[in-house]
Amino acid sequence: MKIRNTISTLKIDAFNTDFKGYDPYDGLYFNNKFSLLLKNNKLFRLFLIHINKHLLINLRPVFGIKKEINPKTMALFMSGFIKQNLIEEAESLRKILFHNRYYEFKKYSWGYYFPWQSRIFNLPADTPTIVVTSFVANSLMDLYSITKDSRILQLAKSSINFFLNELNIYKDKNGLCFSYSAFDKSIIYNASAKGLEIIARYLHIKGEKNFEKERILQKGISFIKAEQNKDGSWFYGKHLIQHFIDHYHTAYLLESLENIRKYTFNIYDLKPAIQKGINFYINNMFTNYGAPKFYKNSVYPIESHCSGAAIKALCVLSEFYGKELFDLAVKVADWTINNLYDEKKGYFYYQKRRFLTNKINYLRWSQAWMFVGLSYLLYYGKKYGYSFD
Repeated sequence: MKIRNTISTLKIDAFNTDFKGYDPYDGLYFNNKFSLLLKNNKLFRLFLIHINKHLLINLRPVFGIKKEINPKTMALFMSGFIKQNLIEEAESLRKILFHNRYYEFKKYSWGYYFPWQSRIFNLPADTPTIVVTSFVANSLMDLYSITKDSRILQLAKSSINFFLNELNIYKDKNGLCFSYSAFDKSIIYNASAKGLEIIARYLHIKGEKNFEKERILQKGISFIKAEQNKDGSWFYGKHLIQHFIDHYHTAYLLESLENIRKYTFNIYDLKPAIQKGINFYINNMFTNYGAPKFYKNSVYPIESHCSGAAIKALCVLSEFYGKELFDLAVKVADWTINNLYDEKKGYFYYQKRRFLTNKINYLRWSQAWMFVGLSYLLYYGKKYGYSFD
């Protein structure tokens, strides 16, 4: 596998474009000519997003949709840089992230630059979310682990305060769940787990007791454990229309839970739930040749995003649950490079369908995820004695 050359190409291209790119979900990011139609029309908003997402031809230049900086893109590249010990590159991204935060909240938080309509809620451009903010906070703590710069840790602490003070918190007999943003009341398991992971990691770094944060952590973990299905899977969310199980959200959730287990020394007895989740994941979400299935009962579309998330999660999980998970990560990387990477153009295709391949270049969705996934593969490969070119 040409992992090092692939990573190097992705890095060079990202810097050459100043980390600006298109996104599968940026279909509402154009000038105001459709603003009146969009204002109170959820179905039209969803239509525009998904037609833009599924077209094999990139019509964004026609619609006036521009390439922009996505904080999540930068967070993923930043974590990848740190896994490769490229601290100067990571520092350069931290400075840009500092200036691309959401300024209407005092707490440090980040969102997508484009407006976004989900199945349940609508978010204006730049609305901070628990997911984007968690990825940024995690990358900041990655950088702190190397530099020990207390100013970086303060940014992560501020993001935790965003979770605790700005987000809506759902509560029931099983515990609690953070909302996706400050402007919705959604119950999405992997998103809440991302926020809990940041809290657990911050407390672990500080090595101090904090009753309020530990109580939130305990109740949040209790809720996620209670929502696990009998087969070991989790739905995307609690709402009936969110009762689907896809690849990358499953990978996100398992990785977050494992990191929480590690940071809290398993005081919340997470191991059985994680092991059950891993068993479901590896037995149901991959083909025999290492391609990540999008759904349990549906192989296609096969996305480079799923591959990157799978490689990263499997590397993290392998440390405690067995080297065979790392071996699967290698298999996923091999399949993805052979089937979705354009060596001449130097980027990963968006997705492979049953009969067609969508070859649009998405910086956040495809390149950033494969960059961080392959960076983790190199890092863990050294531990397992793998020799990549």
